[in-house]
Amino acid sequence: MTDFAEEIRRRVAAARDAAGEQPEQGGNHAQAQADQLAQRKSRVATLATEIDQRFREAAEHSSGAMLYHQQADTAGRMTAVLSWRSPTPARDLRIYVNPSEGLMEWSWMVNRVVKRAQRVDPLTFDTSRLNELIFRLSDQEAWRKGEPPSTL
Repeated sequence: MTDFAEEIRRRVAAARDAAGEQPEQGGNHAQAQADQLAQRKSRVATLATEIDQRFREAAEHSSGAMLYHQQADTAGRMTAVLSWRSPTPARDLRIYVNPSEGLMEWSWMVNRVVKRAQRVDPLTFDTSRLNELIFRLSDQEAWRKGEPPSTL
């Protein structure tokens, strides 16, 4: 057998070996993605409850400056809105969660216009970040200038 023929045989064998490994590696990658999605879904479901509780608490202790309401559907998607009413300008912090897809985003709104929106990774969004968003809703100096406060 010539060197060329031997090289062809070696390369074909290597290609077949690599092809045999790829489904397993692809399967591992797919499994890792599925596991991460499951973690996101679980975290979003937990966050939905935490957001509801924290927004209720903020509204209850705001002496009427803030109001809270939420909209939810049968699929578990929820939009929680913490509205600042007084002193003006009126503004909203909206947080949308979708546990079935593991998605979450928040936005600042003024007069029904989105001023800033951000999709966030629910696996890195924690209580301190939620609290900071709520606290920034009360940043009168920034809001009076017509712009939402800087993002986190």
